[in-house]
Amino acid sequence: MDTLTFITKIVEAVAWPLLSLIIVFLFRKEIRLLLSYITKLKAGPVEAVFEGGVKTLASKIETTTPQFQNEPLAPKSQTLLESTDLDGRTAILEAWLDIESTIKRLQLERALNQAPKRTGSQDAIVQSLITSGVLNKDDIALYNELRELRNLAAHQLNFAPSREAVVNYIKLSNRLMASLDRGASLQAG
Repeated sequence: MDTLTFITKIVEAVAWPLLSLIIVFLFRKEIRLLLSYITKLKAGPVEAVFEGGVKTLASKIETTTPQFQNEPLAPKSQTLLESTDLDGRTAILEAWLDIESTIKRLQLERALNQAPKRTGSQDAIVQSLITSGVLNKDDIALYNELRELRNLAAHQLNFAPSREAVVNYIKLSNRLMASLDRGASLQAG
């Protein structure tokens, strides 16, 4: 192999990767903007669904309730937001546990379908709240979407949501709990 052939082979091997890097560098702002619209990205075992899911859910709520971001938080939700020693996964799981506690409390208070058994499922309790009219269709949709996002937080390896996503998740869970309490008080009254 002579020198000219050697140089030609090196140029052939480096041309496409180099051109790709140049294109990415030139269009980095546009690429960053496009990436913000991606709600599901799969690269090997990693899925970036959580951020987009929370952002979409928060924007849905904001269209129906413009004051959503300024709604007062329950004391426990406020504590979660202020806690700097919790990581995102822990904060999300704690917020979900608060939702489950609220649902179980409402079910016990209303004595729907008898008291839940220790082996009773969360879905059965939710179904009893739907049947009784405590949960409306918007609450059901919010509950299901928050549960799906919680499942991502619980089961995805290397889960590291942004602070904004965690804050929005906590605010959405707080909103659901407040709506559940309002629905229960309307049904009781």
